[in-house]
Amino acid sequence: MLEATLVPGAVLSVDLVVLLATVLTAPVMTMLAVGALLLGLVVGVPTGFWYHVILYRIVSAKIAVPRKWWLSPSDLHVHLTDAEQRWIRLW
Repeated sequence: MLEATLVPGAVLSVDLVVLLATVLTAPVMTMLAVGALLLGLVVGVPTGFWYHVILYRIVSAKIAVPRKWWLSPSDLHVHLTDAEQRWIRLW
């Protein structure tokens, strides 16, 4: 009985791969990749920036922040409380 479901699933998978290979030509795949890259940048850059802003605000109130702290910001996580850790983890 299991084989009766695996064989149609395998045939459908092969059909799907063949269909995608004919529909997704090189220019279409390139455009999809560029779109994914731009989406990642649009979401990632502001999020990373805001993470650094919040971390600096929290830690600078407690200690003198090193000059190049942004090169390894995770080193400053030891100065955070559990509640602050949860707040930072959002970003």
